[in-house]
Amino acid sequence: MNNKINLIAEIGVNHNGKIEVAKKMISLAKKCQCDFVKFQLFKAENLVKKNTILASYQKKNSLNSKTQFEMLKKLQLNYNDLKKLKKFSDRKNIQFLCTAFDLENLKYLHDKLKLKFIKISSTDLDNYPMLFYAGKKFKKIFLSTGLADIKKVDLALKVLYLSNKYKTFKSCSQQIFKKKNVNFSILKNKVVIFQCTSSYPCRDNETNLNVLQTYKNRYDLNIGFSDHTIGTELALVSVGFGCRYIEKHFTLDKKSKGPDHSTSLDYVELKYLSDSLKKTSKALGSFKKKLTESEIKNKKAVKKSYYIKKEIPKNSIIKIDDVIFKRPFVKENSEKIFNILGKRSKKKRKVDSTL
Repeated sequence: MNNKINLIAEIGVNHNGKIEVAKKMISLAKKCQCDFVKFQLFKAENLVKKNTILASYQKKNSLNSKTQFEMLKKLQLNYNDLKKLKKFSDRKNIQFLCTAFDLENLKYLHDKLKLKFIKISSTDLDNYPMLFYAGKKFKKIFLSTGLADIKKVDLALKVLYLSNKYKTFKSCSQQIFKKKNVNFSILKNKVVIFQCTSSYPCRDNETNLNVLQTYKNRYDLNIGFSDHTIGTELALVSVGFGCRYIEKHFTLDKKSKGPDHSTSLDYVELKYLSDSLKKTSKALGSFKKKLTESEIKNKKAVKKSYYIKKEIPKNSIIKIDDVIFKRPFVKENSEKIFNILGKRSKKKRKVDSTL
């Protein structure tokens, strides 16, 4: 059984456009024993119109920018930057993951950086041509589901399903609403579906961890949690729902200028989360209920057996008051109690002899 819990350190744009800062964050994520570092690849002009207003959480720390476009231009990495960060991650032996925010950049990640895993952001859950391409080209897809209802999630997964059956998006489009019953479990080795609430920070009462159970029941896919809450508690709770991928934003300094720093984990918190997840992974154990190795060692001294409490003459009727359940364990005789009470003893039974 694979109980490994993968921790994704979402560096995102917390490097503030500085490659040396990004490298330092990769090194620290590796030191925390994270499994992935994740970046974001975008061109501001392809992501937002120039007059797009700042989101409410961005206004608090927008690098003195008046629009999203102005802010994102300060945060974006170019292809050469990303190539260097991929090589640096490889040298550090930590998996490199990236979110592309348009089809052009998605193709670059596949064709040039040769990534096999890809993260699709919540904002592109209904970018269907992009999903189709991702489904055809990438070995594993991490799919975030913020800003969506269940119908949107259904449709996104249907596109990924059909991407393996049709050569072109046009062919897929002709079938998308004709195909009614889809066995999404076919995607189990390819898609990890993440519960996500696109709010920064996310309030506890809007986290909706119960959706994870909905995903398990509805799709039978591996599940993850893109956690935007403050702290580490809910990331740990999500493991109890079956999450094996946890994504958390990471920063060098929560007081740094930029939209995501204040709601990210610092090094100490990330290390605590990583250590806690590894401990939790060990604790998950097996679905099979059986005695553990340490229980077997303790069994004789701790477990009980039935003993004769007071002497029972031969041919006397055995009553409940004649027996006692106590330590040490000698043999499995507990089930005998169902059959022996009210019956005559075939022999004389001495005090402290086993039932």
